[in-house]
Amino acid sequence: MVYVFQTETFWRLSAPPDVTQVRVVTRSETHLELKWTKVNNNKNYNYTLRDSSGAKISITGSDAENTVKHTVWSLFPGTKYSFTLFTVFEGVSSTGFQFSEITAPSDVTQVNVVTRSETHLMLEWNKVNNNKNYNYILRNSNGAETSIAGSDAGTKVNVVIRSETQLQLEWTQVNNNRNYNYILRDSNGAETSITGSDAGATVKHTVRFLPPGTEYSFNLFTVFEGVRSTGYKFSEVTIPPGVTQVNVVIRSETQLQLEWTKVNNNRNYNYILRDSNGAETSITGSDAGATVKHTVRFLPPGTEYSFILFTVLEGVRSTGYKFSEVTIPAVVPHLSCEPGDYSLSLKWVEPFGVWTGVEVNVSGKSYDFVSGTELIVTGLQPAQTYSISVTSLSGLMRSSPLWTSCQTDSTVIWVPVLVIILLGLLSAVGGVLLCRRIRKPVIAQEEPVHKTPDQSHIYVNTIDLCRLGSKNSSQLDKQTKPQSDNIYETRFSFNDILS
Repeated sequence: MVYVFQTETFWRLSAPPDVTQVRVVTRSETHLELKWTKVNNNKNYNYTLRDSSGAKISITGSDAENTVKHTVWSLFPGTKYSFTLFTVFEGVSSTGFQFSEITAPSDVTQVNVVTRSETHLMLEWNKVNNNKNYNYILRNSNGAETSIAGSDAGTKVNVVIRSETQLQLEWTQVNNNRNYNYILRDSNGAETSITGSDAGATVKHTVRFLPPGTEYSFNLFTVFEGVRSTGYKFSEVTIPPGVTQVNVVIRSETQLQLEWTKVNNNRNYNYILRDSNGAETSITGSDAGATVKHTVRFLPPGTEYSFILFTVLEGVRSTGYKFSEVTIPAVVPHLSCEPGDYSLSLKWVEPFGVWTGVEVNVSGKSYDFVSGTELIVTGLQPAQTYSISVTSLSGLMRSSPLWTSCQTDSTVIWVPVLVIILLGLLSAVGGVLLCRRIRKPVIAQEEPVHKTPDQSHIYVNTIDLCRLGSKNSSQLDKQTKPQSDNIYETRFSFNDILS
């Protein structure tokens, strides 16, 4: 009998190789998409992914690609997860490739600006989930990124008292733990130890003997058992000095050009001008030169304005320099004059804007601060021309003068003059007519006059008006020469003269 034994062959499978690298191709707050290269590009290999809780997930590797992708879902934001990835062939697993990945942390939900100036913004936000293990990266519009630690002491240091020479700082105790102390390091590297064991939820500390208008950088460390936190960095400035004088370099009816010297000749200082209405204007101080000029426009004439000028550094203002200025009052728009013999009555139109009075000048004689819109100037001379100016006033400010000229009446002079002239004319007319009559000559009837014993022989002509300068005077003399001792009176009839 022949016995045939069938022999069996046994194969012992060796463990397949491990994956050498796992990458995250998509990451969110709740999932991780993993990717790795197939081991030896063998589609017969499958894979098992085990997480930190021990849960396993089988993943096939038979797809027609040289890589494998798998997404892990239902994860928590900002959480670190540990994984082990096994290569599997015919039930035999590799030793496993271990790796860790983190889901994306939740975003900050709100950012507030707590300090704003022309050159900086101080931002504040709540720590995500109050987790001090979270750090932050701030990316600006240019793509530049800034790393911000989330483990620093507190989220903000406040300045509760600020002056030109000191800063009183205040912050909330970390975790309200009184066992924590603090170290404040200034920009010079000097450090000050501050106890946190005092009662209360906040800590206060005053930094003294600082120069005015200076920016200081600080680093505040939380300290426990000699171990420091990474530190909270912040900057603060002392109050800058104020301007000591403001001058008006150009003044008109509607604008004021102001000028002042830069405080400490510091171009980092800017300025804010507040008017009496509370409106504020920012003025840069970075321009070249030791002075700053600013023009306030569109102002009513003759008006007094109150201003406060602040020096500004990093949003911190000085106490403010107060001053007042007045625009030039408007020119009187119209002036009229009504003359009298010894006076002038002046009237003018009220100028636009604010005015407190007018100054009237009449040929060098001034009448100051006249209220109202009219004035009677007395004590003048008749028939005289006077130069007149009217200037509006607003406080100590004066407008440009409005000029005119006006002549007083001459009635009191011309009435007697006209009378004298008229009488002279009448006398001249009478004389002319009389001369014409005599030259005829017409002699009236001569009547003898008896002479008295003591009288001489006289021949009297009662009218001889044309004798002087007359070409016939010699003939007239012959006609009127006495002919006897009798006295004759020659009489002329007015009617005869006129005939």
